[in-house]
Amino acid sequence: MYAKVYAKQGEKLLQYENLAEAAYYNFNLQEAIMRMDLAIKANDGDFYEKSRVESRLKQFQREQQFHTRDK
Repeated sequence: MYAKVYAKQGEKLLQYENLAEAAYYNFNLQEAIMRMDLAIKANDGDFYEKSRVESRLKQFQREQQFHTRDK
């Protein structure tokens, strides 16, 4: 729902960030990583938003490494 609002406002970083979080909470880690990567590549957002997104992407990637290591 938030992603739709941000899309209408033209805020790509926040749109992709919210889509990533939704994917994560729907147990789709790969999709979440892809969306966070798109958020980082978005040309909007301030320093703090980009830092937050980069940090969360790193968390997702560490979690993915943990799960692939166990297989």
